[in-house]
Amino acid sequence: MTWLRVRLLARRARELGCETAADAVEQQWATIAAALGVVEDYYGFYEEEFLPVIWQTLNDMLVEAEPYRFTRRDVGEEEWIVDSTPVHLLNRAWHQLKNHPDEYSSWERRAVAIFCDHPSE
Repeated sequence: MTWLRVRLLARRARELGCETAADAVEQQWATIAAALGVVEDYYGFYEEEFLPVIWQTLNDMLVEAEPYRFTRRDVGEEEWIVDSTPVHLLNRAWHQLKNHPDEYSSWERRAVAIFCDHPSE
């Protein structure tokens, strides 16, 4: 069912304006699937005609659950500041670790100190 999950997640990401991320996830999964020899096959448990009902059910579930709705700032490139959300802080942490791994440890100490409202050391 992994292919189906990837496709549904990518569709949701595109609807939220995250086309680049959706494309990247699909491309990365295609690479992994090819390396593992995974073939998209749902063994009769999925038909394309079911997708509108599945999608509506997922939308209804999200309305019921009311998950946090990220903001553009949460996923943006600007540095985290005190009035930003914890989601933005975590996004920046992943960005920092990925792009500047040698500087991550000191960045993390400063960010956590600011987040916890303690003076940076």
